[in-house]
Amino acid sequence: MIPPAAFTVDRIVRDRDGVLSVRLRPGELADFSRDWSHQLAPGEAILASDWTSDGGGILTHGKTGGVTTVWLSEEDLDLAGGAPFALVVNAIETSAGRRDSWTVRVYPPE
Repeated sequence: MIPPAAFTVDRIVRDRDGVLSVRLRPGELADFSRDWSHQLAPGEAILASDWTSDGGGILTHGKTGGVTTVWLSEEDLDLAGGAPFALVVNAIETSAGRRDSWTVRVYPPE
């Protein structure tokens, strides 16, 4: 798990289902990072990293070494149909051909 200091949000909650949940501040552009390096074998690298919202949009993101990052604002959340939160997923592929993903539940500002 990423330490809470990595998030610039008012509230971090771990729900019963184990998905990390965060609430954005009004007007905030928050960065979310996932450090995959502990899951990579020696010499293995992340070749591809995509961050998407459950509405299907690809979000502004980057990667450095074994760390992937996405920048989110309230406008990036696809809350169609009055959904109370958006699921944001980081999917990676490594040089060894492995694939994995990590999900964060993001709530808009109150």
